[in-house]
Amino acid sequence: MKKLNIELTHCYGIKNLAHVFDFRNRTFAIYAPNGVMKTSFARALDDLSTGSETKDLAFPYRDTTVTFLADDNELPAENVFVIQSYDAKFKSEKISTLLANQQLKGKYDQTHKEIDKALASFTKSMKKQSGVSGRKESVEATIARVFGTDFYSCILEFEESVSHSEPQPFSDIKYNEIFKDKIITFLNTKDFKTLINDYIEKYDQLVAESPILRNEFKFHNADETDHLGQPSFMSPLDYMN
Repeated sequence: MKKLNIELTHCYGIKNLAHVFDFRNRTFAIYAPNGVMKTSFARALDDLSTGSETKDLAFPYRDTTVTFLADDNELPAENVFVIQSYDAKFKSEKISTLLANQQLKGKYDQTHKEIDKALASFTKSMKKQSGVSGRKESVEATIARVFGTDFYSCILEFEESVSHSEPQPFSDIKYNEIFKDKIITFLNTKDFKTLINDYIEKYDQLVAESPILRNEFKFHNADETDHLGQPSFMSPLDYMN
């Protein structure tokens, strides 16, 4: 391609833009103030690459025209690749075409196939264990929201501790059974918060007054029984009742 002729009318806020790019220079840098045309121009190209309709979102009744001619012929969609700069999760099957070295390209493609396969296996398992399969939010999005970080950083951070730790108390309870809209609403009620506060205060009082218990003691792990087969330790809930 030696020349690229573009004509855009009413495209995502671009009223009219016409220009001929002479590719005697192999690359072009387009500079413009924020909110003028750069993102709209990229969206028009992205529509071409994906076969989507280009339009003016603010004035949809206006006639939109889009022309991309490479040496007087229509620019092929497969020759267009747009990187979405503000999308941290951006992913494209075409991205490996940026790698000129075929060996590196092969390694890149293979690595991402393995990552995608592992991710599919992980999310399938997590859906079953957590019960989030019926939620609108994906497993990855739920994990990122709960732990306040992006999904992959969270997985890397907890990999070692999870793989080397024993099953935690209440780990058999599904996430989706607890974090339902009705339950979250209940947990935020004043009465519930008061009861939880009373529980914590009573627990701390019992531990402080006991010659046996310590703050590190987890009563749900106690399995010793007396001669009548009753638990040797009582939980704060037993005392409150």
